[in-house]
Amino acid sequence: MDLENISLSGIYKRQKTDRDIFQELMPTKVKEVLLFQRFMIRIRLCAKDSLATKYLANIFS
Repeated sequence: MDLENISLSGIYKRQKTDRDIFQELMPTKVKEVLLFQRFMIRIRLCAKDSLATKYLANIFS
């Protein structure tokens, strides 16, 4: 075994655990959750605007 050619990053890459993989993927998942929440807020606001518009149209018609 040639100790000079062994790198810690090589050993780390070969021995990643599920927790390590989870930690690496977490920033991506957080971004996806935030984008989804933003999308849902927009849908709710549009729905409220639509209901308010219909309500006002019924009142003033």
